[in-house]
Amino acid sequence: MTPRHLASTRTSTRRFTRSLAAIGLALPLALAACGGGDEESDADTEAAETDAAETDADETDADAADDDAADTGAADSDDDAAGGGASGGEQDAGFGGAGHWSAAQLCTLTDLTTMGALFPGVDVVESTGIDEPDWSRCAWDDASIDPLDPASTLFGVDQRDHQGQTFDDSFETIDVPGADQAVFAETFDSDTMSVVLVAVGDQQLSLEFVKDTVGAREVAELVATTWVAMQGT
Repeated sequence: MTPRHLASTRTSTRRFTRSLAAIGLALPLALAACGGGDEESDADTEAAETDAAETDADETDADAADDDAADTGAADSDDDAAGGGASGGEQDAGFGGAGHWSAAQLCTLTDLTTMGALFPGVDVVESTGIDEPDWSRCAWDDASIDPLDPASTLFGVDQRDHQGQTFDDSFETIDVPGADQAVFAETFDSDTMSVVLVAVGDQQLSLEFVKDTVGAREVAELVATTWVAMQGT
C-alpha cells in the first residue's frame, strides 16, 4: 500500500471514530430529551387534573352556597307568612282601637301571670263573658268557685257605650292621660269590690277587683291608661 493510500485510510478512520463519538454523545442527549418530554407531559397532565379538581370543588362550594341561600330565603318567607303581616306590637297583642272592643280584645289588656301575682295561691282562670256590639266583658275568676257566682270574679274588665253621664262626684278623681273622666271607687255595686271607671267619647271602661287586694288598683289604672291611649288611635 502506498504512503498516499495509508494517509487516506488513517484520515477516514479518524473521521469514522469522530462520527461514532458524535453519535455516542447524541444518543444520551436524545434519550434525555425524550425522557424530559415525558416528564413535562406527565406534569402537564397532573396540572390539568389538579385544575379540574379545583374547578369541581369550586362548583360544589358554589352549589352549596346557593342551596344555603335558597334555604334561608325559604325560612325567611315562612317567617314572614307566620307573622301575618302585622306591623306593630298592638296588632300582635290583639288590642282594639277607637270605639268598641270585643271581649277577646279586652282580655289582652292583662294576663294570667299578672293575675297570679295579685292573687297568690289561687287557681285563676280567664273567661270572656258578654260579647255584644255595645257591651263586652273579660274576667279573671277563681276556678274553685262556680263561674255563675259573682264571688268568683277576682278582676273584671267591662266596656259599654257611654251616654255622657258624669260619674258620681263622691268618687276619687284619678289621673289617666287622655280620659274625659277617670275615677276610683272603693266600693261600687258590691261591698267587696272596688272599681276604676274611665270614659272617652262615647265609650266607658269599668275595672272591678276584689277590695283591698294589694296592687290591684295600680294594675287597673295601668290597664285603663293603655285602653284610653288605644282609643285615641
